[in-house]
Amino acid sequence: LLLGKESAGPVSNLDGKVVPPKRQAMKRSMEALIHHFKLYTEGYRVPAGEVYAAVEAPKGEFGVYLVSDGTN
Repeated sequence: LLLGKESAGPVSNLDGKVVPPKRQAMKRSMEALIHHFKLYTEGYRVPAGEVYAAVEAPKGEFGVYLVSDGTN
C-alpha cells in the first residue's frame, strides 16, 4: 500500500482502447475522431469473468458485482 506517495495532478488511463481521445486531438486528427465514434458506438470489450468491488460508506458497505461473458 503506497498511501501518500502518489504524485499530485489529474489521473487518466493511458489505454486508448477505453479512454476517448482529447477534444483537441479530435479537431486535428481524423484517426482520433474515428476512434471516438467507435468507442461510443461499439463500446469496449470487458474480459469474461466475475468481479466484486466494495467500499465502506457512511450507511454500510457499497458493493458492485459484475459478471461478463466477454461480449460488448
